[in-house]
Amino acid sequence: MSNPPDNSVLKVPAQAATPSLPPTGAERVLQQTRDRLELALELAHMGTWDLDITGNRLQASARASALHGMAALPFDEDGRQFFGSLPAEERRRMRAVYAAALENQQDCLQVTYRFQLQNGTSRLLESRARIYRNEHGQAVKLSGTVLDITQQCVQSALEASEEKFAKAFHSSPDSITITEIESGRYVEVNDGFCRLTGFSAQEVLGRTAHEIGIWSDTVQREYMIDELRQKGRVHHREMNGQDKHGAPLVLDISVEFITLNNTACLLMNARDIGQLKTAQAQVQHLAYHDPLTGLPNRALLMDRLSQQVSLLQHQNLRGALLFLDLDHFKHINDSLGHPVGDSVLSIIAARLEASVRQEDTVARLGGDEFVVLICGLDGTRD
Repeated sequence: MSNPPDNSVLKVPAQAATPSLPPTGAERVLQQTRDRLELALELAHMGTWDLDITGNRLQASARASALHGMAALPFDEDGRQFFGSLPAEERRRMRAVYAAALENQQDCLQVTYRFQLQNGTSRLLESRARIYRNEHGQAVKLSGTVLDITQQCVQSALEASEEKFAKAFHSSPDSITITEIESGRYVEVNDGFCRLTGFSAQEVLGRTAHEIGIWSDTVQREYMIDELRQKGRVHHREMNGQDKHGAPLVLDISVEFITLNNTACLLMNARDIGQLKTAQAQVQHLAYHDPLTGLPNRALLMDRLSQQVSLLQHQNLRGALLFLDLDHFKHINDSLGHPVGDSVLSIIAARLEASVRQEDTVARLGGDEFVVLICGLDGTRD
């Protein structure tokens, strides 16, 4: 008796009997292209979106949703819901860019806008899109990408700020230095510092002001640091220093705290005011002294006379006021010339000053007129 036929092939599932066809070469290439695109977008941290203009339907990728503060899930909603979440100013900017693109028959557009998250922070986003039109030339669809450029803008602004600071630092005619607070060592100096002090940058960097002997009194720096810590900055503080060769410097100092490479530093601006101080002293002297003889003039005499009258009345003392002029002085000027006359006046002034006490005043009113103010006479003195 023969064995029954093997009917196991009849029990194979139907789908096994009709296996799926392997993908064609074109399909494989298309899938590989899609995979590469998704990888590129992921690595670039870009989101994608499509806007059906006729139906106002917006579709966005999970990353695009996350960039706008929503759950990291694909978005498929009415576009007005999304645009309504933007600040009014940003919506106006988007409309203006879109209108300009349509008016100029552009195929692409780019817009940068700010989006505020629920936690109060904001992001700067850049969106680029292609405009698709129908056979009548009407825009029907936008497809684009969105990228968070906040850090790029911050970095660009920081680099621009650093570049501006570097230009201002090195081009300033004033002396500008950066020193570490804790060690006092110079981190950076500009050309203005080198011109002022006579030191080269190589001689200074890595050393302290004490080591190069730039301050006449090192205690000044401690006072400056104390003021800086109390007020947060030092503005126009006068300090005395000296250059590389020991020549004195009178400096106007302004200082602020800065952080450089995570190190607390001082940014100091110094200006040589020695010549200014000398000029101011000369102006002050000329305002109250006769330029020929150096004696007090009428203004200084009246000031001292007023002080002495009050003092003498308070202490019950007496004083004397002597008026002198030179006889025939005009004849000296006319016959011998004004230079000789000036010499005579200078000699008379010196002799008068030598004849009185230090507390007395000899003044020249003008021409050949002199006044002697004698102070503090008691009853026994003429």
